[in-house]
Amino acid sequence: MAGRLFAEFLELSGAHDRYVRTICVGDTPIGVIHDVGIKYSSVELGWAILPQYHNIGYCTQALKTAMEELKQFGFTEVTAGAFEHNTSSLRVMEKNGMKRTDVCESITYRGEEHSCIYYKKQL
Repeated sequence: MAGRLFAEFLELSGAHDRYVRTICVGDTPIGVIHDVGIKYSSVELGWAILPQYHNIGYCTQALKTAMEELKQFGFTEVTAGAFEHNTSSLRVMEKNGMKRTDVCESITYRGEEHSCIYYKKQL
């Protein structure tokens, strides 16, 4: 599973119409931040990081860097979502100045229903 997912992200990273960046500690890849969707000047981001690197600040810095880069590319808005029980990702968005929206949807993930909460920020 992880090898297939990595191969998919590697393929996407070469696409000119996608935003995919590897999160690294030194030369070691520990995660990825990528677009989930792009609509006009708005981009929705998602990220994943290896569990042993959670709660250290790597995702917070990766999102900050991504938003700075996306602004240079001409995007004016970034959105992201996280399951309501994923307090770490919710906090990453809040630390980067993103505000919770009224959008909340139910998503089936690994056979279970989860409530997904969305945040956004104008760049």
